[in-house]
Amino acid sequence: MIRGKYFIMRLKQCFVGIALLFIFSMTQAMAQKHVVGKASYYGSKFHGRLTSDGSVYHRDSLTCAHRTLPFWHTLEGT
Repeated sequence: MIRGKYFIMRLKQCFVGIALLFIFSMTQAMAQKHVVGKASYYGSKFHGRLTSDGSVYHRDSLTCAHRTLPFWHTLEGT
């Protein structure tokens, strides 16, 4: 019985390790992506309103949105 529990625990640890490796490799691949596109801005009438991720928009904060990238990605505009 103890041997079976140990095996299941090790199997779970391996699964978590593989999942973490997969996640980190995906973030590295996405970090190297260079995309050129059109940018726009929110006017002052949107100040204080909710954004699509549920946070409150503040006109002086560095906030941007993208149609296809998931939330919480860091984007750089130049």
